[in-house]
Amino acid sequence: MLTIIAAMLASTAPAAQDKAAAPQPVTKAAYIKAVDARFGGLDADKNGSLTATEIVAAQKRLADQRAAMLKERRTNTFKAMDKDGNGQVSLAEWEAAAPKPKPFKGDGSEVVKQLDANKDGYVTLAEYRAPQIASFDKLDANKDGSLSPAERAPKR
Repeated sequence: MLTIIAAMLASTAPAAQDKAAAPQPVTKAAYIKAVDARFGGLDADKNGSLTATEIVAAQKRLADQRAAMLKERRTNTFKAMDKDGNGQVSLAEWEAAAPKPKPFKGDGSEVVKQLDANKDGYVTLAEYRAPQIASFDKLDANKDGSLSPAERAPKR
């Protein structure tokens, strides 16, 4: 039933509305009109009431539409990847279509700035350890010098 309601909400905007235009408010009267129209589309025998059979038929139509849309999307994606059109995606084609990782651009200065307690431009072992030991101490709830599985478990 929620699927049908979601579909009704999606269909309340006028079909001819320009997609580039800003969304417009929907009046209650327009919403009711859209709900009634959707009901009319679901009421296959036009007797003014919906049976489980009519609802299942509508849900099946919606599922079939989604399946067709997903199949078309997969087919289009495959065709876009299959550059030579041979019906197969080679490793080179796969790699060409894969998202590229962003190159690392850091120079370490921010890390040094955060860890260098005495601001001499270097991070000593003591400076490196300090925030990590502070994290350990914070997790060690009973202060026994060890982290039990319960203390290591992510807190929710």
